[in-house]
Parts: sequence; C-alpha cells; structure tokens
Amino acid sequence: MELEQIEHPSLQEVAYERIQQGLRRGAFKAGESLPTRTIAKALGISTTPVREALGRLVAQNVLAVDSVNGTPYVPVITPELIHEVYELRSVLEGMAAEYAAKQITENELVQLQELWDKLCAKSIDREEQHNLSGEFQLIVYRAARRPVLLDLIQSILLRSGLILGLLAKSRPRNFNVEGHREKLLAALKKGDAKRARQATQDGVDATRDMLLSVMEK
Repeated sequence: MELEQIEHPSLQEVAYERIQQGLRRGAFKAGESLPTRTIAKALGISTTPVREALGRLVAQNVLAVDSVNGTPYVPVITPELIHEVYELRSVLEGMAAEYAAKQITENELVQLQELWDKLCAKSIDREEQHNLSGEFQLIVYRAARRPVLLDLIQSILLRSGLILGLLAKSRPRNFNVEGHREKLLAALKKGDAKRARQATQDGVDATRDMLLSVMEK
C-alpha cells in the first residue's frame, strides 16, 4: 500500500517561529538573554529544538551571542543599525517591486487587492494589520520571480521585525505606510516598474525616519 506520509512541522521549526513571533511582538527587551532551558520551559518542549532554533537566529544575525557564556541575547538597537537595515531594505525591496511590476500575474493582483481591502477596514487591530501587511509584501516580492533576492529580503525582514518589535510601544499609533502601499498597488496594476520601486522605497524610508525619531525621544 502506497500512501503519502502526513508531514508535521518539526519542533525546531515551531520553536523558531514562536521565538520569531515573540521578537516581532516586543516580548523581549533589548539586551535580554535567551537561555535555552528558559525558552524550552516556556514553550513546553525539550532543549534540543530550542537550541537549534536559537542557533539559526544567531546565524541569521537576528540574535547576538554573549562572548563569555555563549548565551544568545536580543541585540541593542542603535541608530546605526536602523540606518543599515533600512538602507538594505530600501535597495532590495525596491528592486523586487520593480521586477514584480513586470512579472506579476492577474491572480496575484487579485490577491493583493483583497488584502488591500482588508487593510483599509477600520476594525482591524495592529497585530492583524501587521500580519496582512507582511502577507501583502511577500506576494509582491515573490512576484519578482527572483528566489535569491527573495531569500535576502526575508533575511533582512527578520532583523527589521526585531527592531519594530523592540520599539513597538514607542511607535506613534497613527503611523502607517498605507499611502505608499496604495501607490505600489496602482503601479503594479499598470506595470509601472519605476513607480513601483519608488513607492516601495518611500514606504521603507518613512518607516526608518519614524524609528529614528522614536529613538531620539
């Protein structure tokens, strides 16, 4: 009898996703240590998958490592780090949006429109807005049909998510980049690569400037 096996996400993958979610939500403080045993106990799993997940985040430069005891910790956010991360985001995501304008399918445009309609609803909370925005971004970047570029973007978005999470409580509640996203969607529908790139970069740059202003307070 030949049956396709049911695939379950590994505990390492689950731990990786949960720690990521915690970083994005601002559940950890800058400089906070993340001991393997403590995280494993909080997640209710063994230490091995947690150790692997933390090692993966260290390898991606999302977490730093204490040079004395080897414990991963949440890095301190500096203006220099914000400048570097958002400069890279602007270049990479702008490039992806430009490619996407030339490659995007009608089905992907329909998906983006549906997400945009949900984002415009006044009833959504900040977490839902964040999730919908992330889904919107990934559809655009996948539409570029550049797998290496997508991999680089996803890596830098991990670090960007950490920064946003750590500064979440200080962010202005009325801040958003929906105007830039609306321009991006319009440019994609017209196949206007130059305007798609510009709208994307303007949104990234606006977020950078907001974060820097928060740090100055």
